[in-house]
This record gives sequence, C-alpha cells and structure tokens, in this order.
Amino acid sequence: MHLIDSAYSGAVRTDFSGFAASLSFVPPVFWRSYFGFDGYIDGVYWTLTCEVLFYLWAAVFFAIFGPCRFAERAALALLAGQSVLLAADFIFPDLVLLQLNMLLLVGYAHLFAAGVLFARVYSHGACARTLALLGASFAMALGMAQNAGEAAILTLIYLIVAACAWRLPAARLLGWRPLSWIGLVSYSVYLLHNNIGITLLSLLPPGLPDAAYYAGAAGALGGVLLLAWGMFTWVETPSQAFARRLTVRLRHPREPEKLRHG
Repeated sequence: MHLIDSAYSGAVRTDFSGFAASLSFVPPVFWRSYFGFDGYIDGVYWTLTCEVLFYLWAAVFFAIFGPCRFAERAALALLAGQSVLLAADFIFPDLVLLQLNMLLLVGYAHLFAAGVLFARVYSHGACARTLALLGASFAMALGMAQNAGEAAILTLIYLIVAACAWRLPAARLLGWRPLSWIGLVSYSVYLLHNNIGITLLSLLPPGLPDAAYYAGAAGALGGVLLLAWGMFTWVETPSQAFARRLTVRLRHPREPEKLRHG
C-alpha cells in the first residue's frame, strides 16, 4: 500500500504497528487505547477476530459439554446468550458495552451456531433438537438482516450449506473444478481483494468510458486471483506441510523418521 500512490491507498495505509492487531486477533481498540498502535492492516480482518473468538468459545464449550453433546449445547448456549444480550440492549439501550458485545459475538453467534449444527448433521445426521436449533438460527438470521437483499443472500447460504450437510445431489455442483479451485485460493483472495483490489481500481483516472472501468474491474479481479493462486501454491501449501511435519514430531518425538513421514 505504501508503494502505490492513490487517494485510496493513502487513506488506508497503516504503519507496522498495524500488524499487532492483524496477527494477534486482538481488536484494534485495545492496541490503540494502551499503545497508540494502528488498526488492522486491512479493514476486512475484523472477521478473523470474530472467527478466533468463536474458536475460543468453542474450546470452552467443548471442555464443559464434552464431545457427545457439544454441537447442540454449544449452539444453544450461543443462541441463548445472543438473545439475552439483544433483549437487554433493546430494553436498556447502551447498557451492554460494545466491547462485551464483540467478545460474546452478539452479531454473529447465530451463524456460528448454524455452522456447528450443520457439521453435526453432516457427520451424525439430524434429530428434532438439531432441526429446531437450526430453525432458531435461521429465524435469527432473517430477523437481524438489514434488508431484503441481505435476507435473500443469507437464505441462499443456509440452503447451500444444508445441501452439503445432507449430502444432496445438488451439492455435487460445488465439486466443479473451477469452483473447487476458487475454494482452494479463497482465503488468499480474502486477504488480498480489499486493499489491493480497490487500490488497483483507484488508479484508473476519472472520465473514462464505462467499458474501461468494467475492463479494469475484470483485470483487478484477475490479478488478485493470480496473486491468490501464487500465495496458495508457494506459501499456504508449504506452510501447511511444514506444520503437519512439526505436529507429528512434537507428538511422537521418539518415533523413527520413517514412521513420522508415514
């Protein structure tokens, strides 16, 4: 972002201190309040903080509920806690601190609950309790949607994931090779698309024909996809392989080298 000079890149640049929030997944408000650090390197990284917070809550729920009842009880805890805090905020506005809402995933608990439940359906099938909790999650999603368009997108997402969870024939469409490839590089696309993609578009001068902007958008998307493929091939895949080897060595330090690689 520091190498490209445009109005957009200049507005979103952060210093190296921005890596504190981006790598630790601790919200930027903490780093700003106590150390004066920048925010995220990229504004979309706030979603990673929500994801990591969910993993922490999932670990707590797993320790409390155990593996057998984890999915249903974790989903129930997420939905119940979300409902209580939303009701409290409705009755007593500004009573619950914004930081507490973020920590307890108030805005997204229903979606994490749905993910846990769909995983349960995929691996063990569905029962009446699972279906009831999925219905509650979906109802919460529609109730919290900002408009009809968002509600439609959420409905489509629930239907697609449900098709995968129940192993319906329609889900086989997701195995189409181009879609599978996009799925492989999707995390790298997520990391790159916002700042880099918009910065490339911001370099286009005003006053060009509409076709030029459409072509620029297609070119920026293509460039981001190529960068994402490179990151997946030369960064993600080798890093995952190294992490797997390291995990095996840490778990079985005395096993022969042949068994480790096997």
